Amino acid sequence: MKTAPLCFLQNEPKSRAPSPRGCPTPLPPFFPFSTGSARGRAGLLLSRYCTSRARRPRCRPTPTRRVFPFPGLGAGTRRPTIIFCLRIVLPLATILPMSSAVVTTSFWRGHLPHWQVAGGRYFVTLRLAGSLPRAVSLRLRGELAAAKGPTRSTIQRRIFREIETWLDRVDPACNQLADPRIAKLVTDAIDGHAARGWWTMHTYVIMPSHLHLFFSLQRAGLSETLTPFKRYTARKANRILNRTGGKFWQEEWFDHWSRSGIEDSRIRSYIRQNPVRAGLVSAPDAWPYKKE
Repeated sequence: MKTAPLCFLQNEPKSRAPSPRGCPTPLPPFFPFSTGSARGRAGLLLSRYCTSRARRPRCRPTPTRRVFPFPGLGAGTRRPTIIFCLRIVLPLATILPMSSAVVTTSFWRGHLPHWQVAGGRYFVTLRLAGSLPRAVSLRLRGELAAAKGPTRSTIQRRIFREIETWLDRVDPACNQLADPRIAKLVTDAIDGHAARGWWTMHTYVIMPSHLHLFFSLQRAGLSETLTPFKRYTARKANRILNRTGGKFWQEEWFDHWSRSGIEDSRIRSYIRQNPVRAGLVSAPDAWPYKKE
């Protein structure tokens, strides 16, 4: 059987008498295919859509409501749009927290707060002992202790940026991680910790005076995972450097758990670009002590 061209579906047939609302009631459009086939169902769907598009300028019930022309939605429902889904729904899905109810598994405070949550992904900074001048450390510690109320998080971020600025100034007296032997020791320890199931390491970078890690916990809590790592690497590094009785790592670390996928991306980018910001290399790929 010969079928009419598909373009006939776009021609609205002549209308019947006007409806009581003053809008013409369109006749059923000419439809050449059987509705039992996939081709027929697609054509029927297109026919309904074209008829609705042709009728809309004259018959819209109200300026703010539209009838969705596809099956599955009753008359009078608001028409969902692709633009709404792309601009509103998907961005919200990426910036909302990992879970609607964050479960805190541990919280403690030394000089810095440490917050552990169930299923968290953690950005952690370990720095060498003495990498921050004592006067600067005491001043920042006092500012952090005095921070109260809603401005505390803003002050914490400013303090972290200032600490990073100090750490990126490579001090010849405190740059043991730039030694290839120490850098290899730390790299092997990170991989060994992952092989034994302590963490899943997403990315890291070894800087001359500090170490940035981004990982998910596996076997134990944050303190139980980082403490043996620091103890092992400190003992081995002091042996390589022929040092006895000296502290290698600063006692406390900075940690922050990621709230969303967008924050994951920002953390990864921050870690990747750290050697470039410190002026050590001109491109991130040129820095050898990292994992992406």
